[in-house]
Amino acid sequence: MASTQVVKIGPCGGGGGSEKNMDSSSITRIVKISVRHGVAIDNFAVRFVRNGREESTEQWGGQGGNLTEFNLQSTEFITAVKGYYGNFNGNFVVRSLKFVTNLGTFGPYGQEEGVPFELPAINGQIIGFHGRSGQLLDSIGVYVKVGGSSGGGSGGSTGPGTWQTGDTNFWDRPVSGA
Repeated sequence: MASTQVVKIGPCGGGGGSEKNMDSSSITRIVKISVRHGVAIDNFAVRFVRNGREESTEQWGGQGGNLTEFNLQSTEFITAVKGYYGNFNGNFVVRSLKFVTNLGTFGPYGQEEGVPFELPAINGQIIGFHGRSGQLLDSIGVYVKVGGSSGGGSGGSTGPGTWQTGDTNFWDRPVSGA
């Protein structure tokens, strides 16, 4: 069985605000995302499970915009974060976010203007975030859990949820140990 590791990807966006970072150790899954948004991403927060208990990040950003929250189902995990970053009121910030899961998509939140970006969890799942924030979300990056016994397949059925080496639709495969 292969070992599980966590890979840091990004961030995408600007360098303003202060550094924000989730400690991704022992996180098994994300359960809820909160986003405040208008013409940019004002605020971002995450609820997650670590060692069998739910915890939350602080709110990254200010209190402007409209609040949107969504819960992930018990078998649902984030496979990609997409969005746009660009200039807003003289600051280089995250303008929009969209969360892609193994079961669907949430968003876009904010305004899709500027430079598009994508943070994919190729061969894994997103279990945490990092970035920068001040009054707005300046940048965002992800922590991706990869490895474990989920990669490569072992022959047998190739139905939904089963991944074989060479498959191109890796978003549908399960991630063990999640």
